[in-house]
Amino acid sequence: MKKKFIYAMLVIGLLLLSSCSLIDKNFRNEQPSPTPKTDESSKASEEYPEQEQTQEPERTLDEEPSTEAAADETAPADEHDSHLELVRQGRVDGISFGLGDSTEFIIDGWGEPDESEYYMGGLYLLYDDEGVVFFTSADGEYGQISSHGEIVFIGITKENKEVYGVRIGMTFDEIIEVLGEPEEKRTAEQNESSELLFGWTIDYIVGEYTVSFQADTGDGQVDVVYLWASEKKQ
Repeated sequence: MKKKFIYAMLVIGLLLLSSCSLIDKNFRNEQPSPTPKTDESSKASEEYPEQEQTQEPERTLDEEPSTEAAADETAPADEHDSHLELVRQGRVDGISFGLGDSTEFIIDGWGEPDESEYYMGGLYLLYDDEGVVFFTSADGEYGQISSHGEIVFIGITKENKEVYGVRIGMTFDEIIEVLGEPEEKRTAEQNESSELLFGWTIDYIVGEYTVSFQADTGDGQVDVVYLWASEKKQ
C-alpha cells in the first residue's frame, strides 16, 4: 500500500512538471518578438540621399532679373559722351593731327604753314585753308622752326565746320541742346586774364582734355573752338 502511494505521488509530480513546461512554452510562443529599434533620421537618409544645400536655385523664366542688372542692360549710351569721344582722345573731327603730335609730323602732312609766330611759349602754325591753328612747343624765330615741338592747343576757326556734333556759327544755347550743360561758362570779364581766350566761353571737360567754344557775346555765334589738355587751363 505504501509503495502504491509513493508510486502515485511520483506520477502526479511528473504530470505537474510536464504541464508547467507546456504552459511556459505556450506563453513564450504567444509573446510578440521584439522589433529592433531604428533611427528615423538614418532610415530617411537611406531612402532620400542627402542633397547639397548650397546649390543656387535656378531662376525660372517668370522671375525678373534684379533692378540693378536690368538697368545696366537697358541703359542707353550717353549722347553727350558719344559726341565728345574725340575730345577724350585729344583730337578734332576731320583733322589728322592731335594734341601731343610733333610739329614735324604736321609739316610733313600739310606743308609749311601760312603763318607762324612765337606765342605762348612756342611757335603757332596757322593753316588758312583748313581754318586751323596749332599752338606748339616748337622753338624758332620769324616763323622758322629751329627745334621741333608738339601740339599744345588746337584752334578751329573755319566757318560752319562741324566738330563734336555741333557747328561753328551756332549759339551757346544751340550747342547746349546737343552736348548738354557745360562744366563751366565764363564771361568776357572772366577771360580777361587768359592769353588764349577772348569773349565768352563754355567748356566741356572729357577725361584729360577740355574743349572750349568761344563767342563775342553770351548769346552770339561761336567763332572759335579750342582744344587743350585740362592741366593747361586758360
